[in-house]
Amino acid sequence: RVCRRDTAVNVYGWPQSGFFSSPAIQNSVLNPRLLSPGLQYISFLGYNGVCLDSASLPLLVLDVPQIDFGIVPDSLCEGAAAFRLDQVSPLGGNWAGTGLEGNLFFPVRSGINRLLYTLPAIDSLRCSNSATLEFFVKAKPQTRLGADTSLCEGESIRLGNAGNNFQFSWNDGSRDNIRAISSTGSYHFTVRDGLCSWNSDTLLVSSMKPLPVFSLGPDRSDCFRDSVRLRVPVGMKAYSWEKDGIQVSTDSIFVLGEEAAIQLNVIAENGCSFTDRLLLVKRDCPEVYVPEAFSPNGDGVNEVWRIFGSGILNLNVKVFNLWGEVVFEGLGKDAFWDGNFRGQPCPAGTYQFILQYSGNSSEEKSFSDRLAGQLFLLR
Repeated sequence: RVCRRDTAVNVYGWPQSGFFSSPAIQNSVLNPRLLSPGLQYISFLGYNGVCLDSASLPLLVLDVPQIDFGIVPDSLCEGAAAFRLDQVSPLGGNWAGTGLEGNLFFPVRSGINRLLYTLPAIDSLRCSNSATLEFFVKAKPQTRLGADTSLCEGESIRLGNAGNNFQFSWNDGSRDNIRAISSTGSYHFTVRDGLCSWNSDTLLVSSMKPLPVFSLGPDRSDCFRDSVRLRVPVGMKAYSWEKDGIQVSTDSIFVLGEEAAIQLNVIAENGCSFTDRLLLVKRDCPEVYVPEAFSPNGDGVNEVWRIFGSGILNLNVKVFNLWGEVVFEGLGKDAFWDGNFRGQPCPAGTYQFILQYSGNSSEEKSFSDRLAGQLFLLR
């Protein structure tokens, strides 16, 4: 007996000079598919050059059950609901392959998935048969949004980016591929590729953290008579200074003696970062002369202490005694101290002064500066 299917069967006859007369046999190989179901006789003819003889072999050709899967989907979606195989498989067979649970196929692996369906032989007059069914499973795009988080004020995070071939639909109606999130709320989206549709996980932005508040001040010019000292605001966890785009220091105080573009990068204790920039431009120092001593003794020589300089428009000066008491305060470029305090002569000795002034240089550039030092009052 043979089953009428594609499997070839080798047949042999004797003597070797003989031949089979059936068209189903070529070169001693029997193709059962070329035979009709039922009892068939295979004839073999032998010839020794003089005599001719023949013999026949009865052969029962058994038909095989036909397997027709009917209409099968071109593709399935990874992670979608299980596909019911009993919708396409003939009765009485068995499925084998990855992703099976009974008659359910779960498309959990992207790419081509092959399942084998076998119809067993019902009795001795019927053969078994098997066929392969292929499913192409579309891969689910990367749709994870990450862990719930909080944002710094003004900060945004970028979500999505599953690819330009997908269609997005966010829970607030937006259809952008990549979405910038900058406020609290719950976010998720649906991404589609043809008939496939996948839901992302949900991201919760729970709060907005305040940014560190500080400023290096407005851009300004300086004559760099003394080095400019810039200080990191208190309460920062990390910070760095950049000069002309290059990191130059991680100290809390930055000393600068030349013009440059300065940037301070800070990270606060809550993890929020902030950046501020300052442009310092060099200018000529104004000509200012501060006398080191004067002698208000009534001889008419060097009787008052005053500030001299060109281009000074505004001036504020304070003089302190050794106990830090202000004994003189003058406003305006013509201010002077005569050595008295509250109508009484101050004793001879050393005094400290603080001077702030501003004006215009000979090049018509504005300036402002601050000086501190000591002077001597002689009697």
